[in-house]
Amino acid sequence: MTLRTRRYFMTSAIAGLATLPVATAIAAATGARTHVVEIRNNTYVPANLAIRSGDSVRFVNRDIAPHTVTSDNGKFDSGRFLLGGSVTMTFVTPGRYPYFCQVHDEMHGNITVG
Repeated sequence: MTLRTRRYFMTSAIAGLATLPVATAIAAATGARTHVVEIRNNTYVPANLAIRSGDSVRFVNRDIAPHTVTSDNGKFDSGRFLLGGSVTMTFVTPGRYPYFCQVHDEMHGNITVG
């Protein structure tokens, strides 16, 4: 490698670090957390979760069946995800976020953001 090529490589590598997700940097700076809700036996566990503004919730499917995480008011929808799949959502605005599974309408949960 020539000096110019090394310099270019190092500059490119450093510039690439600047493209790390901004949300990660913000989460680290604000102390935001990621909470986990597991989907087991056609149930969200825990079904009710209180979090802080800026926190994320990772929904993990532990069932054989596909599931969704869909807000009652249509503001978010994970789409279907299968066994072992997950989806992460970040909640910024304080409030109550009730949700359900479009595949199994008996499944309900609630996120409260304070």
